[in-house]
Amino acid sequence: MESLSTTVAVWSRVSVGGVNLNTVYPKFAEEGDPNNFVAVHKDVIDSAYEIIRLKGYTSWAIGLCCANLCGALLNDRNVDLYDIKKDVFLGMSCIGNSNGVTTIVNLSLTDT
Repeated sequence: MESLSTTVAVWSRVSVGGVNLNTVYPKFAEEGDPNNFVAVHKDVIDSAYEIIRLKGYTSWAIGLCCANLCGALLNDRNVDLYDIKKDVFLGMSCIGNSNGVTTIVNLSLTDT
């Protein structure tokens, strides 16, 4: 299992086309949100269990993520990647290539 049930959705950093959704939709992912965006996070968590129920495993998703990560690093694609530190599973947005991590993208976070 990918441990999706222990993930945190960082709603304050969600953007579309470079525009933070909180600036155009103030109730985004908050109590009383008529579109119930918080349900999206639950749906993502539940999707892993649904895949296991239907297929019996989720190994393809993990394998594809690993293949994409290796391809990006080995081919110097300089794409946005996530770094996981030991015992603290926090995705850090960074740019990496065959030389390793070249830039860490610092995100300012809020309580929402």
